[in-house]
Amino acid sequence: DNPPDSTRAKETKPGAGQTIKQVKDTYAARLIPAFNDEVDRLRALKPPKGDRKTISKMLDDLSAGIAQATTAIKSLKSIKEFPSLAEPAGLKAAGTEAKAYGIQQCANL
Repeated sequence: DNPPDSTRAKETKPGAGQTIKQVKDTYAARLIPAFNDEVDRLRALKPPKGDRKTISKMLDDLSAGIAQATTAIKSLKSIKEFPSLAEPAGLKAAGTEAKAYGIQQCANL
């Protein structure tokens, strides 16, 4: 038997069925390193000379946003707080800069 839709929906929310420690551990061990690796790979690319300052600022903001997200996740006391986390300012800024530069969608990790 399949559970009712309302039950399945709850299970698909971030952290559903996990303790706060498990969520924090997943972010610390897997997600944050993956994001940082992606930034490192992007920094290894050499943008055109005229775009270097723009790209550098975007990647600096992206790194700051990852650090802000890490701090916010570490501060969570309960899994119920997870959905209320605000988007880090650095990630917002990097997204705005990426769109202004012409990047319409980020690649999947």
